[in-house]
Amino acid sequence: MSRRLKYNEDAFLSYDVAWFIARKHGIGDITILRHKVINGKECDAVMYGFTTHKRPRSIGFELKEHDVNKVISQAVLRRKLFHYMYIVTPLELTHFIHIAHNSGMLYEMLKMKIGLIIVKKDERGVFVPTEAYIRSGYNPWPEWRPPKTLDKFLEEIVLGK
Repeated sequence: MSRRLKYNEDAFLSYDVAWFIARKHGIGDITILRHKVINGKECDAVMYGFTTHKRPRSIGFELKEHDVNKVISQAVLRRKLFHYMYIVTPLELTHFIHIAHNSGMLYEMLKMKIGLIIVKKDERGVFVPTEAYIRSGYNPWPEWRPPKTLDKFLEEIVLGK
């Protein structure tokens, strides 16, 4: 991951973020490819690896600095190409959720079980799991997780709780 980055957004998927996601999914050695084209669709980053049970896993990442609706639509279009899909952005969590909700895209993100990672320069990131992830009961890094899941944030915004 020490190669020269093609775009500023490539820096969002840092070594720490990549290893956090790999550990979350029980993946050991990883390979990360930047701007990988699969089935005619370019994905900002793709992680390949094997679980401890030797099962192959692929994880797609869409990275955007500002355009919430574009990053969600790209993640939705590419979701079925991977075992897991994440959006990585430096936007404030509540700002991202408000924009996504107001455009109707947050529901698509939830429906497709796309995770969200908020990254901040020189700070610890925030990992926002989907509702399905919380139900599994597996959360070895609670310090990265806010007290709510995406579906709970949506409920709060829609119902004004």
